[in-house]
Amino acid sequence: MFQGVEKETGIDLQGKIRVRWASPLEMAKVLTKDSLEFSPSLGAETLKKLRKSHRMVGNQLLGKYDWRNKEILISRSNLKRQARLFRLPQLLEAQTIKALITHECMHAVDQKKYAWVEKMIRNGPARIQMYNAVTEGHAQAVAEKICKAQGWEKGFRVFSSVIGKIPDNLSGLERQIVELKISQTRDAYWKGRSFVLAIQKALGEKGVKRIFDHPPQSYDEVLHPEWYLDPTLRPHPTFDPKPAFQALVKEMPREEWKARTSKASLSQLGAAMSLLPERERHWILESMQGNRSLVLMDRKNPQARLVILTFIQFKTDADAASYLDSALKLSKIKDKKMAKGVMRITGSVYDDLRPLGRSLLFASKTLAVGTQKMTVQDVFAQRKNLVLELLSSNHPFPKERILGLAQSLIQKVGFEGTKTGSAGAQPSSRPGLGK
Repeated sequence: MFQGVEKETGIDLQGKIRVRWASPLEMAKVLTKDSLEFSPSLGAETLKKLRKSHRMVGNQLLGKYDWRNKEILISRSNLKRQARLFRLPQLLEAQTIKALITHECMHAVDQKKYAWVEKMIRNGPARIQMYNAVTEGHAQAVAEKICKAQGWEKGFRVFSSVIGKIPDNLSGLERQIVELKISQTRDAYWKGRSFVLAIQKALGEKGVKRIFDHPPQSYDEVLHPEWYLDPTLRPHPTFDPKPAFQALVKEMPREEWKARTSKASLSQLGAAMSLLPERERHWILESMQGNRSLVLMDRKNPQARLVILTFIQFKTDADAASYLDSALKLSKIKDKKMAKGVMRITGSVYDDLRPLGRSLLFASKTLAVGTQKMTVQDVFAQRKNLVLELLSSNHPFPKERILGLAQSLIQKVGFEGTKTGSAGAQPSSRPGLGK
């Protein structure tokens, strides 16, 4: 293994790092130590939750590079368990374990060449996700080359196939929660790999040094390497949601509701669409130009009631229309995935008004949590290349009222070069595909 790594990278690790078997608990403790390096002032309660989370992650990890002790830790028990769970006995074969160790070796190589640990600590917790994409993406890209050269390509594919894989025995809300948590890990390997290869293709090895010295400013740049290379290529939203936000705030009694605005990253949006097929999710993220949200929460109990107004702008009107198809499809997938469990959907009503010339989708669902039930309404509307989503949780509106509100709010959005409320091109009214 070390010879293959040295041949590709010029770094000799023989006798300089140790490879050994380790328990999931040992790996969890290393993860916690890492987190304390990056965020040393964590409170006691936060640290308690972090340790619990790391124990869960430690039960999934196959390998971990411990940079303090210069050790590569491999979990025999996790390998055996995942081989059974995924019915993948090849996971226990020698070349698969060699591929896994090769990936971890690359973290040691990159630490020696680029001192990424010190840079990650210096930049603080806000940049950890971007550094993870660089470190995991680069390790994966180079390990793949080494494994091909050494004849371990099959082992590399087997090891890579379980990264971010979710067991079939998970269902409902539990599966969605795990999917949301694990999607960032999966993206660090695969989206990170694509990012690294794109930068390397454009700038060569100087580009690799650059991304370790100056990682992406946001995860959006990981998904769009061209934005990292040339920030002027990054699209800027050409819509103004403020008039719509102000109108909705006026609708909701101030003494009952408090409001805040937000913007989601492409990574967050991608995680929210994780149940869609990868190709479909990819084109949606590729087309998104910007988003803004207004979140209204119950003033006394923020978790009791929620109303969220979101605008997403796409490259074209056609992309916005297609997104409505995907939104309908995703909603129906959730109905099936959440049919059972502690939190479950017990009933859904849909109304696709696009065939009637109204660019609107309506969904009303009954969500049961234990013995309690609540109504969740979701409305999508389209105008030009802009999509509105109006979500109401445990605060049901009369159907025509929420539909009328959605239509009114999307018309209040201003576009660059037009007066507020000017619609320009007519919204799409083509039928949905998710019926």
